[in-house]
Amino acid sequence: MEIQLFDCERDDLVSGAPGTILSAEDRLIVAAGTGSIKARRVRPKGERKMEARDFISTYHIKKNSKF
Repeated sequence: MEIQLFDCERDDLVSGAPGTILSAEDRLIVAAGTGSIKARRVRPKGERKMEARDFISTYHIKKNSKF
């Protein structure tokens, strides 16, 4: 699945294999090799921007899944 992340913060304290979902609650936290990215809004390809929590529930995103 191709997505774009918006309203992001970098986090150097949490990491994992790139593309691994580290948290799927009110924000989407995705591992980026060294550290991770916390996104508040997401836009799946061909869709509109949406809040991360709406993306998570709509697409049934689970922790430890991979993009």
